[in-house]
Amino acid sequence: MPLRPTGAMTCSATWRSACITTDAIIAARAIGLDRDLGSLEAGKKADIILLDGFKPHLYPPVMPLNRVTHFASAADVDTVIVDGAILMEHRRPKQVPATAILEQAETIAAWVFDNAGLTDQRREQADIWQTRRKAGAKDF
Repeated sequence: MPLRPTGAMTCSATWRSACITTDAIIAARAIGLDRDLGSLEAGKKADIILLDGFKPHLYPPVMPLNRVTHFASAADVDTVIVDGAILMEHRRPKQVPATAILEQAETIAAWVFDNAGLTDQRREQADIWQTRRKAGAKDF
């Protein structure tokens, strides 16, 4: 069976979110996994993210593929579904309390800075606002 796109991309946008569907089945077919993944069908594996496109930096709601690839960021992710399990919904983690995630991130950051010998770099220097630019520095 030839691996060629047949309507390789279909994009549609609603006023509230961007929905992008790509022909991932071609990639799944290329690696021989098209029976397990590559399209949204019952029984197939899928990882899905839903973006909240109703934000100033993602407006006006035109050119949805361009909006997502050029302007969207992790902060725009509203819902995450992995293998049918909803891991995050309405920006709230479902499996682990958000506070636990933040506390673990703080602990790991402290460990990384300490082990790199950069403990003092975790905070701004006391004279941060008193430092002056060097003479001849260019404004950009």
